[in-house]
Amino acid sequence: MAKYPEIYTAYEWHMLDESGRVVVYMQNRRDHPSGTGVIDFPGVTLLQYAGSGLWSLEEDFWAVPQAQRAFQEYADACKKHDAAHAQKMTRLDWGRGPEFTRGARSYRERASPD
Repeated sequence: MAKYPEIYTAYEWHMLDESGRVVVYMQNRRDHPSGTGVIDFPGVTLLQYAGSGLWSLEEDFWAVPQAQRAFQEYADACKKHDAAHAQKMTRLDWGRGPEFTRGARSYRERASPD
């Protein structure tokens, strides 16, 4: 995702089964360059737990037409409000998920790994 540093993930829900398969539904989110609102497109990630704290599979699926619409809406908003917005990597709206799904207000403000 280095090409799109402004995108972050707003958790919506997940489910898991006895085999260790996890399905996560999220919004791929960009903060609106005007400073108000967000520009989203939905996605699903499939994970397979391999044991010992490891995963053996990750597959990501995006709603392509909505991703294309969101890309164009964001590009237009950057032209109108803030051409350098993507490099700010803001994360202003993590959604209503549990606390563990929320991060810092910007990529640069996130907690350093210990």
